[in-house]
Amino acid sequence: MSDPVESIIAEHLAKKWQGTSNQQAERLLAEDPPAEATRLILASLGRIVKGTTFLNFAVSFIPVDDLPRVADAAVARLRQDRADENAADIISYVSLQSPSSLHPHLDELFDLAPNRDSYYGPYPWRESGMIGFDKLRAVVTDPATDVKTHSFAWSALMETRTPQAFELALASYDAKRPAFCPDLDYHFPWVGYVRRRDGAIRRITPPRVMHLRFPDDYFKRSSSTPPHATHPTWRLDAPAVIPAARFGGESPGGACNCCGATLHHLLTLDPAPADLGVTSVPKISLATCLSCLGWEGFPAMFYEHDASSGAARDITETERREPQFPSGPLLETTLAIVDTPRRWHWQDWGMSNSRENLFRIGGEPCWVQQPEVPDCPRCRETMNYLMQLDGELPTATRDWFGWGSGGLAYAFWCDACRVSAWLWQCT
Repeated sequence: MSDPVESIIAEHLAKKWQGTSNQQAERLLAEDPPAEATRLILASLGRIVKGTTFLNFAVSFIPVDDLPRVADAAVARLRQDRADENAADIISYVSLQSPSSLHPHLDELFDLAPNRDSYYGPYPWRESGMIGFDKLRAVVTDPATDVKTHSFAWSALMETRTPQAFELALASYDAKRPAFCPDLDYHFPWVGYVRRRDGAIRRITPPRVMHLRFPDDYFKRSSSTPPHATHPTWRLDAPAVIPAARFGGESPGGACNCCGATLHHLLTLDPAPADLGVTSVPKISLATCLSCLGWEGFPAMFYEHDASSGAARDITETERREPQFPSGPLLETTLAIVDTPRRWHWQDWGMSNSRENLFRIGGEPCWVQQPEVPDCPRCRETMNYLMQLDGELPTATRDWFGWGSGGLAYAFWCDACRVSAWLWQCT
């Protein structure tokens, strides 16, 4: 019997993109033990040098304990050939699922520069603390550093999320030394922080991360293509925080200030889970108008929530108008909200390649574009991030809803004012 790993690699090398190696690999990963994913990745290094979808997908099936070994092998391959796209891709996916596996290599990775031209290039430095800090500090404070390297080093420093990195950024900014000065309005929101009016740094992302676990057939009830449900994030085996949460349907009693139609219910958190920054209401019913949000010139739409019921009332300031793209509510269902295993605390919209479950509560948003964080219309303070919803959602008419064109919707929360906000981004 032929070795399935060798068969997949051989077919890919023989036929390149015209072959069926993607489908073969996905069947192997879905059906065989996780150790096969590790073997597939390791066997590909040095033989497949171009980026490949099925190898990126395979990283998600590697046992957690094997991720450091895979990281070591990918870095070793880059020492031999810095242009190896496959090794660089493997590093990028490991940097999401196990950044600590790359921390022993940070100084070397800075010099090898995998993914240097990509927004995800600094991901290996996430939560690395003081590992590699001295090298990054030397780069950003050296007047001879070129602009491109300087910007990358600042992004990597911000990914460490250390007080020392923030203090260095603030000191450079306040000293107004253009050669060393980071763009704080750009860097801080990317790592879940903002600079307040008084100059203090405040985290705006909750530490807790949860996923929505939909019924198995929910996405099949529309004319859209169902998500790639073989990815592990669709089948998280974790205790339910809320076993039966209402999703979709209409919002009881609320009306859109723009079009006057009944608001569309999105998700009810009853009770509001701890560690999300939602303390001023016992439960919260999140809603918006799918017909108007993002289409009628609003950067965000805002809703005040009742102190007892958590029900939403539209407080967006606008004149009445007819929506360009009227929509009915999302198909109503009951789903589970589960705590997210540590491996999936970091996700990325572009790198998910429409395969992963990006229906998340808490953690950090998977931005499609640059960060957009609204100010509360009541107190004018920057709001905290709350959750995100992916697209391809079935509607009550069995059509589908996509937040523009394959985008994501983001919710924010001001606990002091009991105000939520929604906006979406797409390509």
